[in-house]
Amino acid sequence: MCSANGALQAQLCAKHNLTSCFPGYTAAQAVPLNGSVRGYYLRDEPHAKDFRGLAETVADVHKHRPDSLVFINLLGGYMASPAAALGWWGFPHYEQ
Repeated sequence: MCSANGALQAQLCAKHNLTSCFPGYTAAQAVPLNGSVRGYYLRDEPHAKDFRGLAETVADVHKHRPDSLVFINLLGGYMASPAAALGWWGFPHYEQ
């Protein structure tokens, strides 16, 4: 997301009294927190092998924007088999 687009989105959220988490790590660098921007959305259902890198990214966001929320969707869904879950999440069962 370019910073101009992010700034416009933040203005529109404020205008319409909406709260948002902006997508992506670059948004945390370009779009500051304010009354409508509360944080940053990083990933949806990441693979287990990505957890360490995501933790480092979250720490970096908090280093630059200490009061921000950082959202990573860990809510899993149905998988047809343990093999499919292993490929998607890195574990044969989501609860792991």
